[in-house]
Amino acid sequence: CGHIHHPQIRNIETSNGSIMYLNSGDWIENLSALEYKNGNWELYHYKKEDYIEATIDNEDDDDLTTTELFENMVKEFDLLKAV
Repeated sequence: CGHIHHPQIRNIETSNGSIMYLNSGDWIENLSALEYKNGNWELYHYKKEDYIEATIDNEDDDDLTTTELFENMVKEFDLLKAV
């Protein structure tokens, strides 16, 4: 469950000065995130085709403890690193 945001980085000018507006976007439609590197903010967009389908059957998740769910999530991230 969730909602969407439009990822963007922009400066907003007002009569009191300017401010940088940062919006990381969302994981539902945009698959975007903010990344701070080398002193600058950048938008990062993940590619859907780079994802690996989860191998864990969601129906079995109801019987898992919070610790087991977390361990399964970490295993999925490790699979993504291997790609």
